[in-house]
Amino acid sequence: MNHSSRCQEIREASFDLAGHEGPYRIANVHPEAGDIVMYNEVYYQADNVNDIKGKLPNPELYKIAQNIVNKRYFGGDKRFFLYIHNFANKIEGKFTKLEFEQACRDYLNANQKYVKEYKQVNGCTMEEAMKGKIDEYVSEYYGN
Repeated sequence: MNHSSRCQEIREASFDLAGHEGPYRIANVHPEAGDIVMYNEVYYQADNVNDIKGKLPNPELYKIAQNIVNKRYFGGDKRFFLYIHNFANKIEGKFTKLEFEQACRDYLNANQKYVKEYKQVNGCTMEEAMKGKIDEYVSEYYGN
């Protein structure tokens, strides 16, 4: 089955994907969507990535993106959006590297186990571990 017919089959499963048909609610993501969709356009929505992380190819990437979008939305930028490139595992949009790093910090503050693991493996302080993990995420996920 080719890519476009698979997209059509998934679309008929009652949701639309940005990049093909327009914005979609994150709760309606089909489990196979991450395997065939090249990118997603992400706007603010009340749904939480944590509620559907089993359906996403890289929940960590989506949660960092959600942190950026939420901060902008609640800061008054109601039209802000960004792109998640699924195959490249990159987040791209009109945001700064500092905003990206803060979104990573927010993610890590909510998921301390990753910082503690980094600290244990590298024998460093918690702040050094936080900085090291943020640097990893910038290298891995920052697409601007």
